[in-house]
Amino acid sequence: MTNSNQYIEAAKIAAEAASKNTELTLKVSIVAAIIALLGTGISAYISYRSSRRTTLIETISAQRIQWVNRLRDKFVEFNKLINEFSYSIYESVEKKYVTTFDYKTKFHDLRAVGNHISLLLNPNENYSEELSNEIKKMFDILLEQDAYKVELYQNCYSRIELIQQVILKAEWKRIKEETKKGRELTESEIEKIYNEKAISMNLK
Repeated sequence: MTNSNQYIEAAKIAAEAASKNTELTLKVSIVAAIIALLGTGISAYISYRSSRRTTLIETISAQRIQWVNRLRDKFVEFNKLINEFSYSIYESVEKKYVTTFDYKTKFHDLRAVGNHISLLLNPNENYSEELSNEIKKMFDILLEQDAYKVELYQNCYSRIELIQQVILKAEWKRIKEETKKGRELTESEIEKIYNEKAISMNLK
């Protein structure tokens, strides 16, 4: 083989090697671009899911805050009405005072607020059920005016007020935990919060 042929052959080999290197570089570039694209897509999807979940939790928390505030307002209204009702009975039965208190209208108002509270509460939760039972007991106590006993009323009222406080404090804690965790709490987690609040407030 002459020197000329050797040069030509070497040039061919070099050209083939360069072509292969270019092809390899192109393939590597394509793979890198695909990986980068996938990474960007995955990051965007994760960011979307996280943002969507955050928005959902914020919406749920806002709605729950409104619900807790409505419930608190109804608790205050209910307690005010039963105190007025009880005091009027006390004046009439115990002190024999003549009263202009409209028992019928007030009791209808009291019943309406009690029903509103029942609708706001979750009937499947133990403390909600316990509060509903105590409210029914209070109605019975107030209706039996001739056999009215201050002690029975005070015990029932104290129980109602305590359960109300447990429910409100537990729900505020629930909102904080859901906001912190970025998800809704499970039933067992909610039950744990309620039980902790009940124990700390000597309800159990």
